[in-house]
Amino acid sequence: IHIGPALRDMLDQAARFQAWKESRVVRREDVLGGEETFRGTRLSVRMVGEMLLEGESRESMREGYPRLHEDDLTFA
Repeated sequence: IHIGPALRDMLDQAARFQAWKESRVVRREDVLGGEETFRGTRLSVRMVGEMLLEGESRESMREGYPRLHEDDLTFA
């Protein structure tokens, strides 16, 4: 079994996630009680993730929240 390609993919995805989180996610005690939000918004990362898990389409999310990037929807 060759796990090299799968391991590289996993490490690449982890690096992408970390870069996304550092550039797009903030936590401020004075905004939503310190919950993680998308930079420059009061939109919580948790809420976006929950909406997607409940079946909200990416297209609908992008229409309703035009400041969200594709990676925001992927990693939320």
